[in-house]
Amino acid sequence: MKQLFLFYITILFSWQAQAQSIDKRPVALQKHKELTSARLSEAQVQAYQKRAKQKLGDMVDYMQIVLQSKQATEQKLALKQLQKLFWQAPAWTNSAQSLRAYLGNITSLSLKAVKITQLLTPTDRGEYKGKLTYQIAYKKETLDFTVRKYIKSIGSREVVVWKLFF
Repeated sequence: MKQLFLFYITILFSWQAQAQSIDKRPVALQKHKELTSARLSEAQVQAYQKRAKQKLGDMVDYMQIVLQSKQATEQKLALKQLQKLFWQAPAWTNSAQSLRAYLGNITSLSLKAVKITQLLTPTDRGEYKGKLTYQIAYKKETLDFTVRKYIKSIGSREVVVWKLFF
């Protein structure tokens, strides 16, 4: 179950990490302009991939600490560090809730079990909806999420980009 949760979180953050790593971006990346365009240069793609891989590696390390730690203080510290990985969301994003806000809501809670209760189902708007259930201490919560599929042209190839919203 922990591997499933880590896989889900990795997918969740993989695209958010690229979009939200703007404050620590390399000089080659222009401020927000390339993120709103449909075409990216190879240098921009490589810069985003490098930064996203770094953030994903850090995120996985922190998530393992959260899931494996028996002490609440270690879990809280790991969640705070995880939250710091993803700075304030750019103004142009339109997610229902930013990652930083969501992580801020769960920093004081102890995650016990995570399960996907409804698989992704397509909607008429080209989105996919799903449901995730998790347990915090003795309380069970359900989180609805939406996934959107975008096609981006990078050089001569097209790449499928998935964005996840809570």
